[in-house]
Amino acid sequence: MNISFGCFDFIVFDGEWFFLEMNANGQWAWLENETNINVSSELVRFLNEV
Repeated sequence: MNISFGCFDFIVFDGEWFFLEMNANGQWAWLENETNINVSSELVRFLNEV
């Protein structure tokens, strides 16, 4: 598939993880506010290395 980036969606039901989907253009900007991690900068750094 040659995918360098993807956002994965999971749910946990009764302690068991289930894979729902992978989005090649997933959204992550909201994570920066929730985690105080600069996801955008890390993604740029990663893409510059690929």
